[in-house]
Amino acid sequence: MTNNRLTPTEKSAPEDRDWGEKTYQSNRKYPIEDEPTDAAEIRTRYGIGQLDISDFTKDGEEPSRIVYPDLLIHEHDAERTRSEGGTGGLLVGQRGCGKSTLLSQITARLMDENDEIVVWRGSPMRSEWLRLKRWVTLWLPEGADVDATWMTEGGDSPTDDVENLDDVVRDVFTYEDPLDLLEQLGEGPAGTINVVYPDPTFSGCTELTAETNRPGAEKPLPFRPSWETDENESPTPLQHWWFAFILAAIEHSSHYEWLSLVFDELGDLVPEDAKNSDGNRTYDKISLFRSCMSDSRRVGFSPFGAIHHEENIHHKGRREWNWRISMPDGRPNPRTSRMSSIPVGFETVPMESDVISGFDVGTGLCYAEWGATWFSWKEIEFEPEDKHRWLKIRVDEPETGFDVDEEADLQLQFDDQIFAEWQNAHAHRLVVKDPGSGQLSVESGTVLDPLESPIEALEFDEPQDVPGGKELTMTGEAGQITVARIPVDGETPNSANGIRGVGADD
Repeated sequence: MTNNRLTPTEKSAPEDRDWGEKTYQSNRKYPIEDEPTDAAEIRTRYGIGQLDISDFTKDGEEPSRIVYPDLLIHEHDAERTRSEGGTGGLLVGQRGCGKSTLLSQITARLMDENDEIVVWRGSPMRSEWLRLKRWVTLWLPEGADVDATWMTEGGDSPTDDVENLDDVVRDVFTYEDPLDLLEQLGEGPAGTINVVYPDPTFSGCTELTAETNRPGAEKPLPFRPSWETDENESPTPLQHWWFAFILAAIEHSSHYEWLSLVFDELGDLVPEDAKNSDGNRTYDKISLFRSCMSDSRRVGFSPFGAIHHEENIHHKGRREWNWRISMPDGRPNPRTSRMSSIPVGFETVPMESDVISGFDVGTGLCYAEWGATWFSWKEIEFEPEDKHRWLKIRVDEPETGFDVDEEADLQLQFDDQIFAEWQNAHAHRLVVKDPGSGQLSVESGTVLDPLESPIEALEFDEPQDVPGGKELTMTGEAGQITVARIPVDGETPNSANGIRGVGADD
C-alpha cells in the first residue's frame, strides 16, 4: 500500500476565494458570458432534460403521481408541488441497480431546482462522486494528513498516487469543525456539489452535543480519536462525525436556505445492531439522529440515503423517511397485499401488487403513503480515464496508522470499516459489513461463513497463523493489508479496533 501524504489546500477566508471559477468548458452550449449554472452544465453534458411536472400528470392523472417531483422540488410555500420545506428519500436496491447513478442525477436535480447546497458523504471505501468531479468542491479537515491513491477496479491499468487533488476536482478547501464547515458552505455559492471527508480528530463534535437538549444527548456524546484511546477503549468510528454534522445542520440552519446530504451505504452510520455498550453510545447517537430527522423538513435540510436492505439500518434510522425509492434489482416493491413488506415508518403504501421486479436499470418507483410514480434517469458515466479505477482518499492524524508489532502480546484488533463485532453469552464473532458478507469466530479465528469483501477492489485472503493467534489480510492492486488479528490462546480478548488497514470510514 502506498503512503503518499498530501496536505490539503490552505484554508482561506471565503471572501478571498474565486467561487465563480469554472474549470469545465468542453461541451458547453451556452455563451461564456451567460455563465450557466453547474446544474445546467451537468444536464447539458449528460443530456438530462429539465424536470417537467406535467410529464407526471398527463391525461388528467391523479395529483398523487407527482410524488417524485415533490421529493426533488423544495418550496417554503407549496405552489408547484404539495410539500413544504425539506424532503429526503431512502433508496433501496442491491448492487448494480443504479443507486449511485441515480444519486448523481438527484444531486443535479436538487442543484437545478432549488439552488441547493449538496453535501456528498466522502468515504475511503468508494468514490462514486467522481462522475461529477468537474464540478466538485472537496472539503478536508484542517491539519489532517491526506493519502490519495487511484485504485484499479478492472482491466490492467496500474495504480497511481495522486500528487495534487486540485488536479482531480475543481477546488479543495479545508474546515475546522462541523459548524465551521456549515458556515463556509453558507457563505459560498448555492447550487453546488460538495464532497466532504470527516475529521478523524472529531473537533467540535462533543461540544455540539453538549449544547443541545435533544434525546440521546442528555449527556455530551463521546467522540474519541483512535490515538487517544487505550487498549480497553473502543475508538469512535470515523463515520460518527456525521452525527455531529447533521446536528449542526439542524440547529444552525440560518447558514443556508436549502441543504441536502447524500449518504451512500447508510447502514455504516445507523446499523441495526447499534448499542451503547460499545463505549461510543451508538444507540444514543441514533436517537439523536432520529430527533434531527424529525425537524429536517422544517429547516430545509434533506437527507438522501442508499442501502442494500432496509433491515441493515436501525428502525429509528428509517422511521422518519417519508419518501422511498424501490430500485430495479429484481425484488418486488412493498405492497398492501403483503403487510410485512410495508417499510418501518409507513402505515400503508399505495401499491397493491408487485410492479417493479421485472424492470431494467434506469426505471424506479418513488412512493410515499399518499402516492407513487414511475420515473426514469439518465446514465451518468464516469470520464474515460476513471472507467476502471476509483479514488481512495484516507484522512488521518499525522503520524498515525497501524503497524503490526510482532513482539507484543496479541490482542483482538480489526478494521472497523470491514468488520462489526458481535457477541452474546455463547458466541463472539466478527461480521463483515454490508455489502459484504461472512463471519469469523473470535474464539478460534476460523471462518464460520464464507467471507465476501465489502470493497470491490479488495479480496480476503485465507487466515494465517501468527504467534498467539490468527491474522487476516486482504489483497488488492495496491498490495496486501492486515484487517484483523485474533488471539486464540484460550483467554477472552478485549477488542481494540486498532487496525486501520483500509482507513476509517465516514
